[in-house]
Amino acid sequence: MKPSYVMWVTVLLGGIVLMPQAVAENPLGMTLSRELPETYTAGGTVEVELTLSCTGVDTILALGAYETVPADWTFVSMREVNGAKPQIGPQVGDSGTLEFAWFSIPALPCTFAYTLNVPADAQGLKTFTGQIEYRLGGGQLFSDDETSTIVDVVTEGEGAIEGQAEGEGEGIVEGQGEGEGEGIVEGQAEGEGEGMTEGEAVDTLAAAETLQNGFSQADQNADGSLSFAEASTFAAGLTEAQFNELDTNGDGSVTAVELAAYIEANTLVCGCNCNKAEMYSGDWFKRSLGDLFLAGLGLVILVASARMGRYGR
Repeated sequence: MKPSYVMWVTVLLGGIVLMPQAVAENPLGMTLSRELPETYTAGGTVEVELTLSCTGVDTILALGAYETVPADWTFVSMREVNGAKPQIGPQVGDSGTLEFAWFSIPALPCTFAYTLNVPADAQGLKTFTGQIEYRLGGGQLFSDDETSTIVDVVTEGEGAIEGQAEGEGEGIVEGQGEGEGEGIVEGQAEGEGEGMTEGEAVDTLAAAETLQNGFSQADQNADGSLSFAEASTFAAGLTEAQFNELDTNGDGSVTAVELAAYIEANTLVCGCNCNKAEMYSGDWFKRSLGDLFLAGLGLVILVASARMGRYGR
């Protein structure tokens, strides 16, 4: 990936010059490394970290980087991580090959991050490629291409399930089948066990606590609220129904205030560290009603016995 012409912001007698591509050399040993999440969620966002580093020492006159992102994935923003972020970058909504460049050359290694919107219909394996372009005093110089891949959450989950072996203890995974253990995972369950639905959703309260503790990390676009895509990516297993339960005002996003309110409403703890939410569960009331019934029955028998004894005399 080497564009035929690239505009470099270069201080040459106060002017801006266009320079044609030169032979790809890399005397400074420039390298581009990329960090991606393990998976992406369709309709969500993905943050990509790029690190520029070199092994040689020389005066760099111009420095930039190219990133070719998956088709229809669009640029949102960028931020500093370690060192100055590029002074020139893509516009919001740009896609395809994104160009980054610096007016002031940063100390290397230098790391910055950029965020992309993922299309709602995105699926399967996606590829990122990129390289560094720089100048020392002559023509343009290039690092080697760096290629990375990322897979969507659904494909990743299916791969993990298919990799599990069949067994008598844990049942049969993948599709329809019969098992002697805990039942059948994914969809329709038949067997002697308990059976679980696909993914077995995480407990809503546990998910709320996870999102509250890592809110700033989950909020990938830093807008102060979590979309379903952001929340379900950070709290694996969170269902849309559970998300709607946390979204008390129904605006399609969850704030830290809503999470705190949900946790407070669903966690009843007193000074003795007992959990009243569990203490006063449906099973507890059933047991209590049963105990009250038996106690009342015993009292009736005692009264009846006393009356019979009195009349017998």
